[in-house]
Amino acid sequence: METYMEDEMEEEGPAAQRELSAEYVEEREKSLQLFEGWTESDQVDFIENLLLRVCHYQHGQINEFLTPMLQRDFITLLPSEFKRQSSIYSYFIFES
Repeated sequence: METYMEDEMEEEGPAAQRELSAEYVEEREKSLQLFEGWTESDQVDFIENLLLRVCHYQHGQINEFLTPMLQRDFITLLPSEFKRQSSIYSYFIFES
């Protein structure tokens, strides 16, 4: 069986490369094109069903991949007056 090494996106260390089968590499693009043709609801349903079929270790790998994508910079979501450090304290009520 022929295998390929593929770098993961923006990751370093021992888990930075995966060994992929030639069959998978060949079929992946076809599968992704099919997936992209579905509605968002269909895609979510498919991913949910896929996640039900993977093992605990794979869930951990998926979690590591998703965590940076799901982190939010909440400061950028604040109104502009909150972003200026010098004025942020005026919004707090201090009692002695």
